[in-house]
Amino acid sequence: NSHSPKLLLCSSCQVGNSITIQCSGWKVWLWTDIQSNDKYLCRDPCKNILIQARSQQTAKKDRIHLNNTGSQLTVTFTNLQMEDSGTYVCGVKESGIDSHKTFDLTVTDGLPSQNQLLLLLQTSLPQTRMHLPTSHSQMGHNSMERP
Repeated sequence: NSHSPKLLLCSSCQVGNSITIQCSGWKVWLWTDIQSNDKYLCRDPCKNILIQARSQQTAKKDRIHLNNTGSQLTVTFTNLQMEDSGTYVCGVKESGIDSHKTFDLTVTDGLPSQNQLLLLLQTSLPQTRMHLPTSHSQMGHNSMERP
């Protein structure tokens, strides 16, 4: 069961926020009328459909909303939670093998870790400051080295 390349890597989605993903550009059989087919969302590997919408209809399950416009499927996650992180599959129901689009969703808690904060501080310094000697005697004036 092969999937097309992943649509989205969302590394900045924070708990409590919402995100909308557009699934379109389906590779379907020539005889498939993409406009009238049901479309769905599942987690990869796609064993159970989470939610499905008929053509020109919307569907809602928990914090996931689908809008099947015919040519595309709009997926909205509201009030993101950490457990929403994962790989998802948008699919078009076809006779035979369904067409899929895959995307990654990575939800963060929104609070930078101490390492991320330090990295932010370091990257905000002028580039020339990054080449300072690393011995303690020469870096004694750095206030960030206090225990």
